[in-house]
Amino acid sequence: YVNGEYVMIQDADLEYSPEDVKGLLIEANRSEDKIVFGSRGHNKRKGYFLAQLGNYYLSLMFNILFGYRLEDSYTCYKLIPKRIWKGLELKSNGFEIDSELIAKMGVRGYKIKEVPISYKPRTYQEGKKIKWVDLLKASKVALAVRLGIFPQNL
Repeated sequence: YVNGEYVMIQDADLEYSPEDVKGLLIEANRSEDKIVFGSRGHNKRKGYFLAQLGNYYLSLMFNILFGYRLEDSYTCYKLIPKRIWKGLELKSNGFEIDSELIAKMGVRGYKIKEVPISYKPRTYQEGKKIKWVDLLKASKVALAVRLGIFPQNL
């Protein structure tokens, strides 16, 4: 039930600053497809090494599969025009929703811009939930979308 021009998710865990949304909106008005991701790459406190490694792998996978040049594919901050979001008809309901979203935009040829954002990573004790198995699910979804078999054979 979106009324505005854009869709963007905001986690309630305070890892991301709402102050950064303005920068995404400014870049959206400059970019071709108006799709902007927040990039945590410049941030000195990036979180767990294995989480960083997983995000590097996922970004590389999307770059290879869809011709992107993403630095931070699994960022929370993804600003997307409502018309594009609704047209993607997303089916996933776990962390792999990010993979489905990026992959479906990739097969449609949409361009993604990135802008720096701030980031204060949580620990697992503080409630961080993503695990290594989510990397496998994300890979499976991206490959299925690329091969045109999503979601039929998952």
